[in-house]
Amino acid sequence: MLATVAEVPQVRAKDVVAARHLPKTAVSRAVASLRRRGLLKVDVNVSDKRESFLSLTPQGRALHGEIVPLAIAYAEDLLSRLAPAERAAFRAAVRKLGAIATPRDRAAS
Repeated sequence: MLATVAEVPQVRAKDVVAARHLPKTAVSRAVASLRRRGLLKVDVNVSDKRESFLSLTPQGRALHGEIVPLAIAYAEDLLSRLAPAERAAFRAAVRKLGAIATPRDRAAS
């Protein structure tokens, strides 16, 4: 959730649901938790009060900055345990899944 919100200055919760293929309830719970912890700011859309924009607070940006290097190092460590051909196959499979998922998800929106 933190990573998705960090990608842009403001994002709507429904965009997080679509981008990360998460259930609405999981995103709602994450928003509430991150907001309580002072990591996420929620601004109501003045044009449509049913909609809110999410952004990271300074504390949220700081935490994001701390965890990104850890996540990258963890992923690199996992990939380093695969043979070069396995890494290539894994990356190709992830790219293919991303290409397959995107059109379907856009059509469902």
